[in-house]
Amino acid sequence: MEAPLSFHLSDQPAYWYDNGRADLEGILHTRSLSAAVAGVPTKVKFEIGEPYTSQTHTVSSIVWPVGAKGVPFIQQGSFAGETEFELSSPGLYVFQCRVHPYMLGAVVNDDPTTPGADLGKSVHWIDGTDMPTASDEILFIVSKFFIVTEPANWQYYSPDHPVVWDPQFPSAPVMTGNADGSPNLIPNLNDYFHAKYHLPQTLNPPTKPDVQAVGDMMVDTQFEKSAGKDKPGSITTFDGSTWEMDRKMFLPSINMNNPHNMGLSRDQKTLFQSQWFSNKVTAIDLATGKELHTTEVGPSPSHVMRRPGTDTLIVPNNGGNRIVELDPAGSKVIKSYFTQAPGQDPAFPHAHWVSFDGKHVVTPNSNESNASLFDLSVPNMVKPFSGGFPVATSMTNDGKRAYVANLLDHTIRCLSVDAPACPTPDGSIKDTYSIDLREHYNKISGESNGPYGLSPIQLPVSPDDHYMLVVGTFTGNVLEIDMKTNKIVKSFPCGPGCHGINFGAKKGGGYLGYVSVKFANVAWVIDGDPNSDGDLSDARLTGGVITSGAATKINDDTPSSQFGQGGQGVWAYPEVYNGWVQELPDEWKSQLTCQQQNPLLKAVC
Repeated sequence: MEAPLSFHLSDQPAYWYDNGRADLEGILHTRSLSAAVAGVPTKVKFEIGEPYTSQTHTVSSIVWPVGAKGVPFIQQGSFAGETEFELSSPGLYVFQCRVHPYMLGAVVNDDPTTPGADLGKSVHWIDGTDMPTASDEILFIVSKFFIVTEPANWQYYSPDHPVVWDPQFPSAPVMTGNADGSPNLIPNLNDYFHAKYHLPQTLNPPTKPDVQAVGDMMVDTQFEKSAGKDKPGSITTFDGSTWEMDRKMFLPSINMNNPHNMGLSRDQKTLFQSQWFSNKVTAIDLATGKELHTTEVGPSPSHVMRRPGTDTLIVPNNGGNRIVELDPAGSKVIKSYFTQAPGQDPAFPHAHWVSFDGKHVVTPNSNESNASLFDLSVPNMVKPFSGGFPVATSMTNDGKRAYVANLLDHTIRCLSVDAPACPTPDGSIKDTYSIDLREHYNKISGESNGPYGLSPIQLPVSPDDHYMLVVGTFTGNVLEIDMKTNKIVKSFPCGPGCHGINFGAKKGGGYLGYVSVKFANVAWVIDGDPNSDGDLSDARLTGGVITSGAATKINDDTPSSQFGQGGQGVWAYPEVYNGWVQELPDEWKSQLTCQQQNPLLKAVC
């Protein structure tokens, strides 16, 4: 490509880092990759602003050749405007927005004296280590880059017949490096990935879950586009008694922008929806699908959770380095809590969690290697170490421990809220404990001897505190972790870029995990403990639903492209976590078992 190379950052799905070369998309199979020639000083320019994006972003290095000058290129704050970076050494350079972490762009700086496009002998990898580029994990995630950044490579299920999924990659030679320093030429990257990952594959229509749920499963289908607006995103809900889609809400009247995660009012009648690529949270009447009001809350609001006891709403400003508290109607900000002290690096808090008693909030700080643990009754904040790129949190239903998902080093960190509360596989209890999701996987050779996951995101704990479900977004699976030991016990497939997960009530008792998928028009339902006895050996995937198509109750716009794609935040109503379930209206409580109404108090029932 001709210098200078340039990307504009965008709100539009897949084209978050857009090189503007639609003419090359059919060859590169992405618009998020550019190429330059090593030895020729080449600047890469990044442009952030309208008309491409409505929000501020960062441009930050996450992969670069070992020994390259000028890296890492890290921005300590999101911004609008222009910035640039000069390439030096040959090899692979990958950039990310640290506020919106699947916004990815890449440049290959090719050495013209060697055959193939050069990834470099070794790179500083996303987990913080130096790795040879022929490593299994590197090539696996490179293949996922071409899924994430190319809509033509996404999965589309049909409700009534099998579909062939045949993602395409550049048909070009690629030079990588082995662990011993020797060169490893891949003659054709497209052929290599097809052979290695058994492509093409047949996608059979998902079988509807064979269990019933109380209430609805709600999914933010963030990438779906419609005729009545220019920003992407819809809210898709399913009736858990039939698993039929009952709502498809685009909210064209407000041009709803990238709906990411949601929460509910105490009466379960109002949905509070974040618009992640804007600065707004919108209150929606679930009965009609109509906007009640929209409130400016700060840059890039990511998640929404109601605070038990007060009914106020807690919302992180992912790009504003604080959490804000809104009144119960979600109509105004009443308090603000910064996630870093003066002089500290901006935190970029993302997927927070609120304790059952409304006292504590934990945030993952994606620009730091820590979490912020707030005691809202004081208020005060402590910031324990977490790991590489913390992106999501959860808490046990007894409020004694928090968990942080570390996206780039593939770990989960257990943090005790007060007294030591983190169990370990050897039976001891510690103040903190790290769960290595690659424990059974060799990142160089690719060999594995048990379930593993890469890049964990959402990780809720079942309302009875028996187990945790963790989404591995790059491996496209859900790991089940036994809360008695913090040990991985099972893995379930969920598809490319699966992302969101939360629990709803299973009819007759127990709980179901609802799982969304970013790059497929499907959502899945997991029964992690069918007998609610703490024995997880019978955990199973019960079935799935297609997230595209028409709904039975509400359809407020005409879908136009990327149908049902972009599954992000998942929530259920009625809310069944301890602290929330006790506050449900009687109309919902009456549909729950005694045990579901008192998830931690077994003696009551």
